[in-house]
Amino acid sequence: MNEVSFLVAFGAGVLSFFSPCIVPLLPVYLAFLGGAATKEVKSPHKGRLYLGVLLFVLSLSSLLFIQGFLAGSLGYFLFQYKRQLEIAFGIIIFLFGFFMTGLVRVPWLYKEKGFYLKGKIAGVSPLLSGVILGFAFSLTWTPCSGPVLASILALAASSGAPIRGGLLLFVYSLGFSLPFIIIALFFTGLAKLLAQKMKLIRTLQIISAVLFMALGILLALGIFSRIFF
Repeated sequence: MNEVSFLVAFGAGVLSFFSPCIVPLLPVYLAFLGGAATKEVKSPHKGRLYLGVLLFVLSLSSLLFIQGFLAGSLGYFLFQYKRQLEIAFGIIIFLFGFFMTGLVRVPWLYKEKGFYLKGKIAGVSPLLSGVILGFAFSLTWTPCSGPVLASILALAASSGAPIRGGLLLFVYSLGFSLPFIIIALFFTGLAKLLAQKMKLIRTLQIISAVLFMALGILLALGIFSRIFF
């Protein structure tokens, strides 16, 4: 696979992390991974936090690799319709990018679906918290990061190769996890500061929306696959 495809997936992961649906809840996620109570969002236990983050990354990357593998498998079985799939997925990616701008609101895209952390979770073992959070992130649709993940899945399917699709989603998970790891290990206090910078986060979302619209156009026209696959 051309390295540009990896860069697209990695960048999409980073943009998914710095989204209005993720950043405001960073202190809560860190507290959960560190075994603290989310109601007070107390400072997480460092040892538990490090272990929780490690297991979160392993859980998230493994599940996303499987999703990408399945998407690539679908594209492989429908390879004879590769050009039609590129057009269809290109249109889907373009529309997701357009909806991310917020210019048009589609109600069902703004509904969160998946697994949520409810109730008191103080003292949850990091062996469980990391796996639970990784599982939840990989299977939960949010209005901010859901369209980005769906677009990378569409890109994986259009590749028509199971391993290639799995690697795309794996690299996406690395892009999402890297800033999470850096903040958790070295700049825990930065989570609260980022949560207050929503104007900047919104600007990043607009930039990512424009980039995905461009990606959708390139894929639909067959340019992306000719250059980058």
